Amino acid sequence: VQRTQPFALNNWWVLGVGLVIVGVLLVVAEGLLRGRAYGGGYVHDQRDTSLSVPTSIGPMALWWRLHRTSYLAWIVASAVLALLITGLASSIETQFATSPQLVALLEMIGGSDQLMLAYMGFMLVIVAMLASAAAIMALLQVRQLEQRQLLELWLAGQWSRTQLFGLTTGWAIFQGASVLMVYAVVAAYLAPSSLYGVGDVMITALVYLPAVVLTVALGAALWGYQPQWLGAMWLWLALNGAVAFLNDLWLLDDSVVQFVPLAHTPLYLVDMTITVYPLMVGVVALIVLAVAYRGWIRRDAGR
Repeated sequence: VQRTQPFALNNWWVLGVGLVIVGVLLVVAEGLLRGRAYGGGYVHDQRDTSLSVPTSIGPMALWWRLHRTSYLAWIVASAVLALLITGLASSIETQFATSPQLVALLEMIGGSDQLMLAYMGFMLVIVAMLASAAAIMALLQVRQLEQRQLLELWLAGQWSRTQLFGLTTGWAIFQGASVLMVYAVVAAYLAPSSLYGVGDVMITALVYLPAVVLTVALGAALWGYQPQWLGAMWLWLALNGAVAFLNDLWLLDDSVVQFVPLAHTPLYLVDMTITVYPLMVGVVALIVLAVAYRGWIRRDAGR
């Protein structure tokens, strides 16, 4: 029991290690703060002059140059998360096998495979939230470019509003989908083959994609009509997580839960009836994207 409760009984020293690390980091941060110039850093910013000449390279090449660092960081984080989750799953399965009482309990619920499937399905909800966060970050990066008045410069050149809207929303969806797919591939290859194959996990991850697209659509709508409120998308993500994980505790009415896509996304594709809700979410996302496009076309860039 103490292995799953690190601060119980005589294991309080683990908490002390964390406090010491926090203290050391605060001291280092204070020293760095005193040693740098106000408003600057130790490494001076180097302005990327290519951003001021959007016609020098193609739109997709420019978009990749702008977002490649954050994109690769999300991909690496997704792969590392898959490593941690599958490693923890193997550790849990091993620990359960050492206890006769737990073995008997597992037999009552269908064996260890059923437990691992439920565990991996639960973790996939967390990965879907991570993918939604990656999509939100992609939208916020474009908003920062707009605040730097770069979008106005590009629109004054050969870029059209439709092209810019398509690149922004398309990249956000692509970034979120990449997080889902990378996790699915890595987790499927590391998990025992008796549980599921790579194709099964990828299809299951794709079921969560409409929820990610809806997140992008809602963010694009805020960007199109009230861009200063784009940061409120983090509240939307927190609401999804709270309802998805705590709905059984809160006992919310179904009419409320219907508006939270991650709380209804199925864990596994069993038949066509299960896929109805994700398809409905996808249709709603397309409608919201159309509304967002209308708002972006009408408003002035930079406001």
